[in-house]
Formats: sequence, structure tokens, C-alpha cells
Amino acid sequence: MSLTKVSYSMIDGALFNVLDYGADSTGATDSTSALQAAIDAANAAYTATGFGNGGNVVYLPAGKYSYAGVILKPGVNLMGAGEWLTQLSLTGVGTTGIKSPAAASGLAINGISPQISSLSLVSGETTPSGQVMLNAIGFTYSTFTNVTFEWCGGCSGITMLNSVLAGSGGPAQWYNQFYSCSFIRRASRPAGGIALQLGDTDANKEQVTTWTFVGGRISGAGDGSGLQLRGTGNQFFGVTFEGMDTAVYVGSNGTRGATANTFVGCYWEGNTVNRQIYANALNTMFTGSFVTGGTDTLSSDSVYFDEVGDYKAWLPSLGVWQITMQNGGSYRPKFISQSSLTGFDIVDNLGNDVTLYTLPQTSAAHNYLNAYKNGLNDPLWESGTASFSPGDDDLKTLGRASFRWSTVYAATGTINTSDSTQKQQVRTLSDREIAVARRLKSLIRAFKFNDAVAAKGDRARIHVGVIAQDVKTAFEAEGLDANQYGMFCSDTMEDGSARLGVRYEELLAFIVGAM
Repeated sequence: MSLTKVSYSMIDGALFNVLDYGADSTGATDSTSALQAAIDAANAAYTATGFGNGGNVVYLPAGKYSYAGVILKPGVNLMGAGEWLTQLSLTGVGTTGIKSPAAASGLAINGISPQISSLSLVSGETTPSGQVMLNAIGFTYSTFTNVTFEWCGGCSGITMLNSVLAGSGGPAQWYNQFYSCSFIRRASRPAGGIALQLGDTDANKEQVTTWTFVGGRISGAGDGSGLQLRGTGNQFFGVTFEGMDTAVYVGSNGTRGATANTFVGCYWEGNTVNRQIYANALNTMFTGSFVTGGTDTLSSDSVYFDEVGDYKAWLPSLGVWQITMQNGGSYRPKFISQSSLTGFDIVDNLGNDVTLYTLPQTSAAHNYLNAYKNGLNDPLWESGTASFSPGDDDLKTLGRASFRWSTVYAATGTINTSDSTQKQQVRTLSDREIAVARRLKSLIRAFKFNDAVAAKGDRARIHVGVIAQDVKTAFEAEGLDANQYGMFCSDTMEDGSARLGVRYEELLAFIVGAM
């Protein structure tokens, strides 16, 4: 004859076997009162306080137990003989299988933190109506291991709707953990239904915070909705979402949104819509996922994917993917495109917008990498199959006074505009201009550049030309201003000083004109 909890109630940690309280493991008769009696006895024998202090175990041997719902109390854990060996079969209309005292009374009283393992919560009705396998209001620091939740049309797996007002002193729904738990809709069950309703649509209600799901699956057998998530900091690791109309909703059309929820290494297969992300879902992260079929419906400006080479944030209002960098020197993006990269936007910390495109913009000849700012209104440069151009005509310089090209290699000389249609006030050189030209002819000198001497010493090469200051003086000697002539240049440096120069093609033409 085996020992039981009834006979040895003073032994600390002994199991409260539901059979000792009259439960029927065949399912032929209702076991509601017997299950509740075992829970009440385990609660009465519990003396510890606070979360995480263990609790007494109510044990359900293998079998099927018909019941109309129980209230789980502090210091009570539930343990079955195996995930499918022990079944709690919920009967009735509008019944809830397991709930806390807070959910049962609606009062602002303490929550519970049970450990529930190795059993299944199923519906005992052919056509369920208004059933809930678990009402999680008031569950905090709870652990579920190898538990199966049935769901279908008229039967929810887990719900948290209609919680008390946030800040009212009511129980929280925080830090619950699920290990290798499954949420199953059998094909023979009514269509529709929701597996998990985590969080109320009303932002004034207590929210779901930091729930963790590791492994397990949510399966819809071709129908229904899997996860409706409205809360903060929840994590899903290696969870399979399969065979549903919409596998995951994040956020809602109501006032309750969702923030900083993460899905890591999850598997999506056979769903019509894998992920429906509402506009009030912020900082939702999907990383390392495997997706087979289905689509995504993204309405939020704050969804991040790290899947199959993607790391991005979708901005529906702008129609672009955004990559945000903290520091361009330390964190820079690498783009690996499996097909044609149509373009991407770069925005600095001042809000200046530069857009790079890889499709034709002004003409089919410019079909490589092109840069614009402010959309397509201000072209920076364009590159084509046989050209590189500034993107507009006669507006941009190549280099600056303080940042010059050291050497320009070219197969031919520079082509300058000389078309008569582009010129006016055409005339011959005046006597004073000819006199300046003759002066300049005598001012041609041989010289070496300072930076070449500094770098090469005596090996610095000799150049032939004019000194810009001499050109200026020659014009002044004839009462003319060198700044009025294109051959003479005076450019402002980055430090504000002036650097003088000449355009030799015009200078030499000027001298030749006086010969």
C-alpha cells in the first residue's frame, strides 16, 4: 500500500496527489471539487513568503481529468506524469481552466508564481464556446515546462484581457517563462481562435512585461491566429509558428502598443501572414529567423530584421529601409545585395540628406552609381558606362583651392567651350592689352615648386611658366585690373588667405595674340 499526502500531511515537500482528494483519472466524472481541494490543501500547508520560494506540489497522475476550472493559489505547483499522459479537460461554456485568485475575484490582491509542468490543458467540448485554458492575470515569476495548451475557435490558450487598471495596486503579469510548451489547434476543432492574447488593447490596463518563451511551437492546422502581443521586453527563442492565418500580431489598433520585443531563431512556415506589425509596435527585433512562405504586413517605423543578410528598419511613411549608425567611424554598414540595389539614403546628424541611386536618373547613359541630395532635386554626381559627370551643368568644381589634385592624367587635353552661340562682346585685343601681353612674354621664368624641393631636394624638377604676382603687376602697369581677365585667378583658402593662379590656355593665347 503506497503512502499518500493525506496520511502523511506533516512530511515537508510530500506530493498532494489529486487521487487522494477524489479526482477521477478516467474523465468519466467531474473532478473540479477534488482538484480544488488538493490545491487548497497545498496552499494551507505553504508557510514561505515572497516569490521564488518554491511551493507544494499538486500531482496529477496519468489520466484525463474533467473539470470546470480551478483557482490556483500561492505556494502551489502543478505537476503531471507527462505532457500527453496527464490531461486537464475543460468542460462548460465560458469557463476558464486555471486562474489566479486575482483573476477570479477582480480584486487588487497578490499574484501567484507557480511551476506548472508535464501536462496538457485541453477542451472537453466538441464545439467550445468562450473557454480559456489559462487566464494569466496575476501570474508573475511563473515557470511552465512541457505544457500543451489547446486552442481553436471558441477556445483560447492563454489570455490576459480585462486586467485591472495599471498603478491601482493590482497584480502584475511579469517575468513568466515557458520552456518547450506547445499551443496546438487540432484540424478537427472549430476554425479560428487565438492561441495567446498577451496584453490588453487598453493602455490603461496592466501590461505584459518580460515574458520568455524557449522552444515549443504555436500551430494552427491551417487556420486561426497565433500570438497577439501587446507588452514590453518579451522574448521568443527558437519558437515555431506554423499553419495560421496570421502567426504573430505585435501592437494593436487600440491604444496599447508593444515595445522592445525580440524574436531570435524562430521558424515561420505555412502561414498566410507571418508577422503583422502595427504602427504602435516599437523596436521589434527579428534575428536569425527561418521563413518559409507567407508575407509580412509592416506598419511600424521601428521594426528591425537580421534575417538572411538583412539588417534594417522599415519606414512605411517614406517607403525606405533605414540603417542607423551611432558613429560612422566605428560602425559602418556593409551592403550585400542578392539582386540590383535600387538605392539607399544617408542622413547625417544634422539631417542633411544624400541619396545614392543605382538606376538611371537623367538618362540611360548614367546607370551606375549616382548621388543626389534632397531626393532628386539636387544632383551631386552621376556615373555611367562611359562618363563621370557632376550631375548638372557648369555649377561644380573639381577640387578646391585648399584641396587640389596633384596630377591629372588624360589621353587628350581639356575641351573648353568655344562655340560662338555661347559668347558675346567679341572684339580684338586693345593696345593696352597687347602691351600687357608683351610684358608677360618677357616674364616667363624657370622655377621649382616649394613642396617638390621639400620632398626631393635637388632632384626636384624645373618648371616653366609665369609668376601670378608678375601677371597682376603687368596689368597694373598698363592701368588694367588682372581680376577682370579669366587668365588670372585669386582663390580663397580654407584658412581665409588668398592663393593666386593662372589659366595657362588663356594666358598663352593672350601672349600669342600680341605677336
